[in-house]
Amino acid sequence: MAKNIIYYDGECGLCHGAVKFILGIDSKNKFYFSPISNLIDNGNEIESIILKMNDDTFYEGKAFINIMEAIGSHWYYIAQFLKFIPIKILNKIYRWISKSRSKLSSKKQSACPNIPIHLKRRFIFK
Repeated sequence: MAKNIIYYDGECGLCHGAVKFILGIDSKNKFYFSPISNLIDNGNEIESIILKMNDDTFYEGKAFINIMEAIGSHWYYIAQFLKFIPIKILNKIYRWISKSRSKLSSKKQSACPNIPIHLKRRFIFK
C-alpha cells in the first residue's frame, strides 16, 4: 500500500507551521511528511507543497484540497468549498503565499524542528 506523503520545504518556517497544523488535525494518521529535498536532488528550487497520494502527484491548490478532503470531518467541507474556486485562481493565491512566505513566517529554519518521539514515525528522511 502506498503511503500518502506530503513533501515540504524543510528550511521554511511557514512550511513547518503547516506541517504542525496538519499533524494536529490528522487524527487518523493518513499522512507522512518528508522534506522536499528528499524528492528533488538536482538543486531545483520548488515553491510548492507536493502531495503523493494513491500513486498520484498533486501540487499547490490541488494538493491542499486533497489533504483537507482526506482528513475529513469539517475539513472535508472546506475542501468542497475550495473546489468552487477555479484552480488557476487557487494556485495563484498559493504562489503568492509561497513567494511571500519569508515575510509571513518569523524566521527561516536551517533544519527540521525537533519532532516529538510519538510523531517521528510519520516523518521520512533519507
